[in-house]
Amino acid sequence: MRHIYRSLRDLRFYRDNSIAIRDAAAYNVGVTTKDPNAKGPVMLNIQTWSGSGSASITDMDNAGKRGKTCRVFQFRGWRNNGGTPEADRANEFTALVIGILVVEHDRPTLDFDGLHRLITSMVDTANREQPLAGGIAIYDETIRGVDAPVPVLTAGVAGLWSARADKDGLAITDDADKYNEPAMITTRQKHGQAYRLAAKVWTQVQGCATFSQVGDVLKVAGCKLHYYCRMD
Repeated sequence: MRHIYRSLRDLRFYRDNSIAIRDAAAYNVGVTTKDPNAKGPVMLNIQTWSGSGSASITDMDNAGKRGKTCRVFQFRGWRNNGGTPEADRANEFTALVIGILVVEHDRPTLDFDGLHRLITSMVDTANREQPLAGGIAIYDETIRGVDAPVPVLTAGVAGLWSARADKDGLAITDDADKYNEPAMITTRQKHGQAYRLAAKVWTQVQGCATFSQVGDVLKVAGCKLHYYCRMD
């Protein structure tokens, strides 16, 4: 397993926006570079599940747009307890792919096509060398733009309040009241609709000083909130 962790340690980012993965010759990774003709920032949503060794990469160019589609690239690894050379190899390979995607999530250098080529090349090369155990696979999907993952929105003032908006709706907590622990959550409204309404005024939410001000801003925007005490 030594070559896997060396390759993760040796991930290096360069000013020309390329990524080099050294010491991973076993999988013939080589060097992959972002398309120099690509315009604008890298619009990706990368989700990784280290427990199962799976990952999903979504091209977000058309995210949220009705009548449009988004490309999705799925990686299904195999995390196991080891004990055999085949199982250990699958574990190592899965750890390498997930590690690369975690780094790309934090500091993106590759566009969707670049990551697609990189992971596909790794899987194909490893399988040519010896078929990967555990059903490790990659595949492509197409989803509606309105079904694309949404970025998590967060805001708050330390010790006073915190707020979050995501695919599950809104959640706001009063962190100053330690006795009743008031909170507000989405109610009688689709979570997607609540998120879209909140996103439009999130800059105002971030500028709020108190828990009650957050509620006022979101209610004016059309968000339906249920107030309750977490201590009840």
